[in-house]
Amino acid sequence: MAHHKVPDEIAINVRNEVLMGMGFIGLHSAHHSKPFKLLMGTTCNLSWRENGRIFYFQPGHETFPIFYNENVQTIIRNAVYWANPVYRSEELDCPHIKKIDEE
Repeated sequence: MAHHKVPDEIAINVRNEVLMGMGFIGLHSAHHSKPFKLLMGTTCNLSWRENGRIFYFQPGHETFPIFYNENVQTIIRNAVYWANPVYRSEELDCPHIKKIDEE
């Protein structure tokens, strides 16, 4: 609710720290936070569409044994089940997003 109250300078500092290696965990409405928007490079407005699902998970570099960890494998397995298509469109279309030439 108060994302607009976060000073731009603080958001930029958080973004810079993340880019230098600090972790960032965004929960619930963090997609509207200034640091998250800066990190993603988009408005991060959520508009639903039935054009697939994206899951991103970075438990560590693939050269480390982390990918053999049972919990990590469970997360990846669950992501595979979740990302399984429930709908396939015949064309690339996002009906709830205005096209640039419509603005």
